[in-house]
Amino acid sequence: YLASGQDPACVAESQAAVTHFDIHLKDGSTDLNDCDLYASMTLNSLMLATVGGGTQLPAFKAARSMMGVKSANELAEICAGVALGGEMSFYAAMESAEFTKAHWNMTHK
Repeated sequence: YLASGQDPACVAESQAAVTHFDIHLKDGSTDLNDCDLYASMTLNSLMLATVGGGTQLPAFKAARSMMGVKSANELAEICAGVALGGEMSFYAAMESAEFTKAHWNMTHK
């Protein structure tokens, strides 16, 4: 986000998100082990731009170029994908108890 030239003051406004999980059972099955999990995220107020302000500084243009970003919509898709990946990682760590183990190990050495 910041490496692409976005205003750091907008981070707080852009962080609001809703993560949604949807279970699709296969062929009328009632077994939750035989299903697909769909995850989506809504970023209600993602504030970003690809023109104006610091976005035109060489380092920020280079960062967007490395990501292949030409428009704000493309940058929004990347931000959403990264955020959803982080959420999936977080929920997986919580479900497997790795989140708790890691924090316990860090604070009880």
